[in-house]
Amino acid sequence: AVGARYAGPSPSAGAVYVYERTTGGSNTWAQVRKIEPFDGANGDEFGFSLSLRQDDLVVGARTDDDNGSASGAAFVYSRNQGGTNIWGFVTKLTPAVPAAGDEFGHSVSIHSNTIVVGARLDVQSGVSSGSAYVFERTDSAGTNWTQVKKLVPSEGMNSDEFGFAVSFSGDTAMIGSRKHDHVGNDAGSVY
Repeated sequence: AVGARYAGPSPSAGAVYVYERTTGGSNTWAQVRKIEPFDGANGDEFGFSLSLRQDDLVVGARTDDDNGSASGAAFVYSRNQGGTNIWGFVTKLTPAVPAAGDEFGHSVSIHSNTIVVGARLDVQSGVSSGSAYVFERTDSAGTNWTQVKKLVPSEGMNSDEFGFAVSFSGDTAMIGSRKHDHVGNDAGSVY
């Protein structure tokens, strides 16, 4: 899956292109789907971040404006939602308490039944201190995702941008805080 945050029917609405290896050989790949958000609008940057795990795809739209300017959103798609290899829309994720300027969806990661979404500019422990949200799949059909936790660093400060990058595997989440000052000005850290 490849994100193209400036693509789409309107400027910077964004799109994601899905490719699969074909029967023509190990080095032959073909585009099988172009995904655009059902509610794409100018400047949403759908595809800024993405994470693909087996039949699940999560796409970040960090400047989606549904809950205020640049509040952000993350979209979940499934390979066989609506038919074989359709990559159909499952749900749109936003935090329980969204806010303008958070850039929820700046980073996303999926593993099994858990999604982690970074909101690098969330005003949690100061201006642009950042946060990350954990969602879990709550049904066997795989269509319901519920926020179960909001992650914030204990020593977060202004401009840390906690949530700039996220990764999740097994039972471990890694959250990047690119401007954290722990060992020097804007040196950064990972939690």
